[in-house]
Formats: sequence, C-alpha cells, structure tokens
Amino acid sequence: VITTYYPNLLGEKKTVEIGDCIDVHYIGRYASNNTIFESSYGDIENKTGGTPLKIFVSFDMNEMPPGGYELYSSEIIEGLLEGLVGLKEGDETTIGPIPPEKAYGFYPQVGDVINITDIPTGREIQIQFVEIIENTSDRTKTLFVIRYDRYSLGENITLYPSWENATRVTKINETMIWFYTTPPTDKRENFTWMIKDSGGTLVPYWENASSVTINDTTLVVTHNPEINATMNASIPGYYKLITVVNLTADTIYMEAVDSAGSISYMEIDRIQTIERNQSQNITETHPLRNMGELLKVIKLLYNPDILLGVDELADETLLFDVEIVNVYKTS
Repeated sequence: VITTYYPNLLGEKKTVEIGDCIDVHYIGRYASNNTIFESSYGDIENKTGGTPLKIFVSFDMNEMPPGGYELYSSEIIEGLLEGLVGLKEGDETTIGPIPPEKAYGFYPQVGDVINITDIPTGREIQIQFVEIIENTSDRTKTLFVIRYDRYSLGENITLYPSWENATRVTKINETMIWFYTTPPTDKRENFTWMIKDSGGTLVPYWENASSVTINDTTLVVTHNPEINATMNASIPGYYKLITVVNLTADTIYMEAVDSAGSISYMEIDRIQTIERNQSQNITETHPLRNMGELLKVIKLLYNPDILLGVDELADETLLFDVEIVNVYKTS
C-alpha cells in the first residue's frame, strides 16, 4: 500500500523556516511604554485592512529571494527575523523585547569607531565619528563628521602606482594628512608611468617611455613615446587600443580603437607637474540620510557586526505583535 502524504489536506499548518517567503501583518511598539510606532494594518484596533509585509526569511544580506518572489525582502531587523522562524501559518504572537543590537542599532556618538578592512589593499581602516551637528528643528538635516584613519605618521605608502612606497606620511592632525614623495632612483629615467582609470583599473602608459626631473618642491614627469607606439586600456567589458599619431613639446595626440572597431581621437599633456608635498582632507561630512546609506554599505561589504544606525528607532527596545498570514515553502 502506497500512502501519499498531503500535510495541508490533513490540516497541518506550515512552519516558517529559513528560505521561506511569508506574508506578515505586524504592529510595532516601543517596549518602554507600549506606544505604537508603525503597523501594516489599515485599522490597527480591529486588525483589518492594510498590506502584509512580504518577507524573505534569510539572514544572508546578499541572498536573493527565489524566482517568482522578487517582491519579498530580507531587509528587516535581525530580532524580528529570528522571532518569525518556527511560527506557523495563522499564528498570532508577540516577538520581543528586541534590544537595539538586534533592532535598529545604537545612534552614533562622538568618539565611536568602526573598523573595516579595505578589500583591494587589505589595509585596516578606522572610521571615527569626530562631530555630530544636531539640527533640533529638522533631524534629517543633522550632519555627521567622520574621520578616516588609514595611515600612520612616518609610514611609506604608494600614492603613485609607478613609485611603490615612495611617498612618506609627514604630518597628521584632526582633519588633514600630509605626504612627501621621492621617486626611487631606478624609476626616474625610462620607466613606465601608470594611472588608475575611472573604474579603478591600473593602466600603464607606454613601456619605459617616461622620465622625471626633481627639485625640492616639484616632480616634472615627461612622457616620450614614439610615433605609432601603442598602449591598451582595458576594463571589464570594454577595451581600447590607443596609438600615438603625433606629439609636440606639450601634447600627445592619439587614436583610440574600441572593441567594436569605432575610432575616436584624444590627447593628453606630455608634461605633468606634481607637487612633492601634498595634503588631503581625512574627514567627510554626511547628512543623516547619506550616513544611513553609508552604514548599510559598510555593514554589507565590510563589517556585518557594526551596531550603529541613524534610524529614528535607533537606541530603542521594540515589541512586534505579528500575524503569520501566508507561508510559502520556498526553502
């Protein structure tokens, strides 16, 4: 005898598991005073109307919902997501109290530090909140001043790709950093000049065709390609072959052929003057909305463990009254 098992026909309720998509009605309340701050119901008192929240149950921020469920999202707070797992279709319950570290995080304070690792270089970077300018009449206009600490005093860094570790950090204060560059002796005559294009790809100029003259304050780089010399500019999905067609004392004229065979013309300065002593602002100022987006990016790409947030519900412990309307077994 073969028995076919149909859970729904037997009246069993579907259980929420990781990977499922679910429709959830909710009422969000402050744990401190039970005040309602948000709800999916049209009529909160009678729990009717409105539109359920469409949730993809996943703790991986990079995971996408399955096909056909593109409107479902896992971008909800961790504590609510944890509380939904294990509930059954039709259940009504209260999830919480959910502390700030599993809700909307803690509102930044001056002195707070975020540690990240720069992916291309592997360098450890500290991002510090150095000033918060609160706007009491309009919170959205609050300004956050953050400082990036990438380098230490006396460290040698690569400011110019052609001259590896040839720039020394000479001074750092609260807002600025200063550098001084001394090209190595073997990269002063007949070396290859390199730059980073707009996509961050390292592009070499003509091989062994550049030279530099040095005094105490400036570096003067001169490019000396021959007529018909070529170089390649290649980034993902795009390619150009660039050929020198003419040059004067000041300008290099070039023909560029892209991967589709289209021809364009371009020119660059033959001589580049670089200040040996340079400075850079190490602070950035962000309005509240931009700060929120930056924190999301940092959490997604660099440090999933950061607990800072600028949402209005930051610092709050929360309760959620939930109703599991539908469970779609996509797990």
